[in-house]
This record gives sequence, C-alpha cells and structure tokens, in this order.
Amino acid sequence: MKILTMKLLSLKIVFISVFFSTSCLASQDTVYFWNNVSFETDQGKVYLRVDQKTGALSEMRVFIDDKEVSVDNKYFLGLSSIQLNTVKYSGGCSFRPVKCYKYLSFEYRVDVDFEVYPDWYEDPQVTFIFSEGQFVERRQRIKKSPKLWELISTDLKGVVHVGKEEIVRSY
Repeated sequence: MKILTMKLLSLKIVFISVFFSTSCLASQDTVYFWNNVSFETDQGKVYLRVDQKTGALSEMRVFIDDKEVSVDNKYFLGLSSIQLNTVKYSGGCSFRPVKCYKYLSFEYRVDVDFEVYPDWYEDPQVTFIFSEGQFVERRQRIKKSPKLWELISTDLKGVVHVGKEEIVRSY
C-alpha cells in the first residue's frame, strides 16, 4: 500500500511539473520581446534600446577605443520594429587612402503593401558607419522587387541620397 501511494505521489509530481513547464512557463504561443541588446567585441562596445510599445530605436550607445560616439536621435527616424536578434558589429580598413571604419547594422520591419509576403521579400537593413571615432553616415537597403534594391544614405549634414542596385544574376 505504501509503495502504491509513493508511486501515485511521484506520478502526480511528474504530471504537475510537466504541466507547468509546458503550458504555463514556456508556451510557444507567448511572444517574448527584448527591449535592449548590449555586447562587447574587440571592435568596441554597443548598447541599443528600443521602445517596447512602438519597437522604435530609442537609444544607441557605441564605444570605440573606450570613447563614446554619439549618434543624434534624428538618425533613428523611420526605424521601427527593430530586430535586435540581427544586430551585427564589424570593422574594416581601406588602403587608398588608409581609413578604418566600424559598421553597426540590423534589420527592421516596415508596413508592406501586400497581404502575403512573396518569396523574394527581405526585411530592410540599416547600417550606421563610424570612422576615426565619429559617426559618419547611415545607410539603408530596402528590397523593392526580386531584382531591385533601393539604397538610401544620410550623411552628417542630413543630406539624403537615394540610389538603386540591380541584381543581374544570382549564384
């Protein structure tokens, strides 16, 4: 009798733990939303915060060579529903003239005109470019069709340049 009671008790405990772990605490239907991301690499430190209600970028802190590089909030305009899981931070140098750059990029979501996303669709990407410890430029890449990207760059003076990149063939 005692063994049967112990088995029933252990069965209840297993059932309750499985029930709570699958249905209450880790439901696949629950959406978990990050509101910030921060990391440190040999290229520098990055901290991004988004407004949890709108998904818009609200704060950006970038440290290059242990000095904070400020980016005015006006360069955040039009960036909503930031995808913090796509944040990339890298760097590189050119040879003529010798100049080094840091790149902070991520994807964001926009309202689209179609009800069903076509196979060719990709979320737009924005890249913030830094050089010599200063913010230099913001570049956006928006896929408009299977073979056409719209390129938008905004420099420090606020001048916006719009261009196009056509994909001739894919490999």
